[in-house]
Amino acid sequence: MIVWGGQSSKPDYLVQATGGVLDLGRGEWRTSLRNPGVSARMDHIAFWIASRMWIWGGVTDEGDTDVGEQVAWYSPDADAWSVPPATSTQPQGRSSPVAVWTGRRLIVWGGGTQVVPGYLADGASYDPASDNWTPMSSAGAPSARYAAAAAWTGTRLVVWGGSGDPDAALTGGSYDPEADRWDPVSSSPPAPEVSFPVAAYTGRELIVWGQSPLRGARTSGQVVVAGAYDPERDSWRPIATEGGPTTRAFASAVWTGRWMIVWGGRSPEGQNLGDGARYDPEQDRWVALPTAGAPDGRIRHTAVWTGDAMLVWGGMATDVTTRGDGAAYFPPQ
Repeated sequence: MIVWGGQSSKPDYLVQATGGVLDLGRGEWRTSLRNPGVSARMDHIAFWIASRMWIWGGVTDEGDTDVGEQVAWYSPDADAWSVPPATSTQPQGRSSPVAVWTGRRLIVWGGGTQVVPGYLADGASYDPASDNWTPMSSAGAPSARYAAAAAWTGTRLVVWGGSGDPDAALTGGSYDPEADRWDPVSSSPPAPEVSFPVAAYTGRELIVWGQSPLRGARTSGQVVVAGAYDPERDSWRPIATEGGPTTRAFASAVWTGRWMIVWGGRSPEGQNLGDGARYDPEQDRWVALPTAGAPDGRIRHTAVWTGDAMLVWGGMATDVTTRGDGAAYFPPQ
């Protein structure tokens, strides 16, 4: 596992340009990954492509998203960075965008920006073989948003919910990169109206889970909302919430091939949580995760599926100190 960038703890809260490589077999870190040519950032995206880590996007501690326009590659075998020249077709820098890997191209859409109104409704696809960006059509695209749920189905990018424009939490879109075309996603009941969602694609359905958005002057009263979307039928079905995680934002989720595991996040009362649950879509049921040995409650952490375990690392505690620890959870097979 490779960790890079992020934000340091109080009182400085400085955005970082360092990281580390974790050898899962040995449980040992190789640290630093520093390169003066790679700008410090947080809330960026990172993908593993052809034996290298690719990063793009993000924001500085001054709120500057222009830094995110820089593409950078890191090779753990060579312990070296490379930064290709900027191109005229690359999209505007942003934080927390939707991003998926199709197997050939990266698709980046939406996200937050320092420019009012603070969120975007455009995107582009990136071909790593040619280091070339191609703008996406904006015709029929969802309204501007960040922190949306998204997945690659094998032929389409599906986007749902999030925060931004007033209708963001109950709308979405389906993008076909071959045709460069957006189609709407059904918002008919029981589609969930959800802000700060997490999601997992099972190979047949997009499972979306999160909390209801705040409306007007209401600052409390959020509830858990969830649903499963079938992209072939353009239809939603309700899913169980009983026995699942309590109401929260900024949680993480991984898909194991059998379970969607949701962990961590922040309660509506502002408490960072160190618990979660796993969801079985075949049986439509949740099972609480054990809390013994779990990391302390946190948000903005990393959660990845290794093939047999969910690995959680880093993040921010309730008192706004950053965490430099983590743990692995092994679900039943």
